[in-house]
Amino acid sequence: MAGNQATQFRRNLLNWYEQNHRKLPWRGERDFYKIWVSEVMLQQTQVAKVIDYYHRFLHQFPTIEKLARADTEKILRVWQGLGYYARARNLHKAVQILVKNFGGELPEKIEDFQKLPGVGSYISAAVYSFFKNSPIPAIDGNAKRVFSRLFEIDTPVDSAAGEKAIYDAVITYFDRTQPGKFNQAIMELGALICKPQQPECRICPLSDFCHAYVNSSQKTFPRKKAKNKVETHRIAIAVVLDNSKFLLARRNPFGLLGGLWEFPGGKINLHENAETACLRHLQEKFGLSATISGRLGAIKHTYSHFKIEGEIFLCQLNSFKPTLHDHDNFAWIFLKESDQLPIHAAHLKIIDMLKSHLQNQPSEQKTW
Repeated sequence: MAGNQATQFRRNLLNWYEQNHRKLPWRGERDFYKIWVSEVMLQQTQVAKVIDYYHRFLHQFPTIEKLARADTEKILRVWQGLGYYARARNLHKAVQILVKNFGGELPEKIEDFQKLPGVGSYISAAVYSFFKNSPIPAIDGNAKRVFSRLFEIDTPVDSAAGEKAIYDAVITYFDRTQPGKFNQAIMELGALICKPQQPECRICPLSDFCHAYVNSSQKTFPRKKAKNKVETHRIAIAVVLDNSKFLLARRNPFGLLGGLWEFPGGKINLHENAETACLRHLQEKFGLSATISGRLGAIKHTYSHFKIEGEIFLCQLNSFKPTLHDHDNFAWIFLKESDQLPIHAAHLKIIDMLKSHLQNQPSEQKTW
């Protein structure tokens, strides 16, 4: 590509960015820790949702040292509702390593930062280009969409070959003198102009360089690998009542939704009804005997790779002989205490159902 064309590309992009970028709380931040937190939160999450969480998180954990010392459960509680909780657990582990091995400072070598839990190539590129102005492309989903259209890249962008093709395309135009601003400008263009469904090509500052615009093929890019069919799991969930308290269980800290609290339950086997599955899981997991007193409702929830359809039952405790080795993995709590524990989104819906149910009970029963 001729140098003057690349220069014009960068000029158009950066001029547009200066005039149109959103005022976001992490923009222009000079604390690498705060930049890092924002990038972790923005993974697979929309900006509008992140802003309030970003402020709350930094209010609770204003420094890297304070986050390193924090209790994991408190971190998950602040993160509750943002989803993809492994991000929070990895961030916690990463800052602990950074405080121990690097005195809480950003490592001089990007390779050292990149090896931390949950960091990887994108976050390291973003932090180093925004904080240190390191000449490294930070290629997120927005950047992939922009450059796949600019160059009409046929290779799926979620494949190794596609990632290389995107990287080669970015390098063609990359501004090594203002890498942080260039990276942010491309991401902002993808968010505001080169949108997934309705790109606003007529006002795009890069339309003169865009092959997809010339060929009216915008909606066919970016190309992605065919997705597998999302599996749906049927589950039975128990709200076990013992006088004025109900039972919550904590998930394994290393798996999906690790360390979060939920109502007990599990999958409904083939040819098994939901009520039977509900009581079976209580017995197998907790050594708990209960009687179903009624149906509270149903929930549907979608995760990244599967969906659940849950039947929820009110159960009265008969006997309880826990089989769990660690008694910290379950708790009997009052309803008013539920906001003190990190409970994942699907089961927060059940909390709301339970509150609604109890509002309709006689006043003498409302000790929750």
